[in-house]
Amino acid sequence: VKSWNSDSSKSSLRKGNTTTSEREMLLSKWRKNYCATREEVTRRIEELNSDSDEDILEKEKKIWTRTTPADLFYQRDEVNPKIIRGTGRLQKICRTFKEELVLRAKKINAAKPVYEPPPRKNRARICKHKSEQSSSDSSEEELTDEEDCTMEELTRKQQHPDRLHPEMWYNDVGEMNDGPLCRCSKKSRKSGIRHGIYPGEKFLKLCDLDTNNGDKLYHYRITISPPTNFLIKTPTIIQHDEHEFIFEGFSMFSHFPLGELPTCKVIRFNIEYTILYIEEKIPDNFTVHELDLFHDYLFTEVLELVDLDFKAAGDREGCSQFHFMPRFVRELPDNGKEILSMKEVLQYLLDSSVPLIKESELEEMINMAQHEWQTYADEIKGMVVTYPGKKPCSVRVDQLDRNIDLQTPGKYKFPEIV
Repeated sequence: VKSWNSDSSKSSLRKGNTTTSEREMLLSKWRKNYCATREEVTRRIEELNSDSDEDILEKEKKIWTRTTPADLFYQRDEVNPKIIRGTGRLQKICRTFKEELVLRAKKINAAKPVYEPPPRKNRARICKHKSEQSSSDSSEEELTDEEDCTMEELTRKQQHPDRLHPEMWYNDVGEMNDGPLCRCSKKSRKSGIRHGIYPGEKFLKLCDLDTNNGDKLYHYRITISPPTNFLIKTPTIIQHDEHEFIFEGFSMFSHFPLGELPTCKVIRFNIEYTILYIEEKIPDNFTVHELDLFHDYLFTEVLELVDLDFKAAGDREGCSQFHFMPRFVRELPDNGKEILSMKEVLQYLLDSSVPLIKESELEEMINMAQHEWQTYADEIKGMVVTYPGKKPCSVRVDQLDRNIDLQTPGKYKFPEIV
C-alpha cells in the first residue's frame, strides 16, 4: 500500500530530536521486554508469569494515583466535591477536536457524489430442519448458491470508489466481507446476546457531559498480565510539564458497580493475556464529553469499529453503559502514579494530526543517512496512519520503505507503507 499526502494524518508522530533523558529511560525500560523471536517471547512470559492473578491484583491495589493539575480547564464543584466541571477553555478545545478530527471524514464524504452500491439479489432461505428435502443434491445446490453469494459480495465491495487498495477490506455497519453479519429473521433479532440484547440491561439517563459525574460513575482500571506488548519497540509517550507520560491502558467507568467477574483470557499472537479489573478512586481532570469525543475518534473514525455500541439495545438517546478513558501515566515515589488529564490527551491528538511525510520533505527523506532513516522508521512502526474518507481509512505501519533505487531526482515518490 503506497503512502499518501493529501488529506492524510498520523495519530502519534514523534520526532527523534525531541528525546529527553526521562524518555530514554522509559524507552530503555520498555524495550527490555521487546522480543524479536518466538523463543524470546516464550522465555519472557515464563519470567513474568511467576505471580498468580490474585498476587497481581493485590500488588495493583496498593498503587495510589493522582491527576495532573489543570486548573484553567477543570474546577471542583463547590457543592459536591466529588464532581469536577470543565471550564469554557476546555469546551473550546472539545469543539475544536470535534470539528478537526471527529467530523473530518464526514465533511470529506459530504463533498463527494453520493455512491449507490449495486443492489443485492434477494434469495429466499429455508431453514434446513424445516425443509422436507434433505438430499445430497439439495445440499450441493445450497453450497453453490452460498459460494455465488459470497463472490458477489466480494465483487460488490471491490467496486467501491473510495477503496484504499484493491486487496484491503473495510468495515460497514452490520456487514462482513461476504455480506450481512446477521441473516436472522426480524422476529429473531429481537432477542439474544448476538443481537446486542443483554439480560437486565436498562436504558440510562445521559451523564452530564461537562463534568466527570464523579458522584454517579464507578471507576475501574483495566490491567493486563503479562503487562507489556512484546512486539512494539516504541509505545506512545506524551510529554507534559517537563515529564513523560506513557500509555498503560484504559480506565472504564460504569453506571453500576461490577460484581466479581470471571477471569477473562485473550490469546494474541499465541501469547495468552489475562484481563483484570481493579476498582480505583475516580480521577479528577476529565469530563464525559471528552471521553465521548475520544471514543468517536479512536474507535469509530480511526479503527472503524462501526458495530461497537455500548448503549442498551434500542436506546438511541440514552447514555452508554460504559465509558473508557486512555491512561497516560508516570511513576511516582512510594508506589504512586500520576494520570495525565484528558485535556492533554485531546491536545496531543490535535497536535499530532499532521501528514506522515510532507511533499516538501521528500528530498530530505531521500538524503537521510540509512541509520537516521531507520531510526525514524522504527518510531513509526506499529503506529496507525489514517486517510480520512477512504475505506478502510486507517492502516497499521509494519514497515516504511523509501525505495531509494526507484527514486528520480525532481520526481521523488512518497515511501511505501507495508
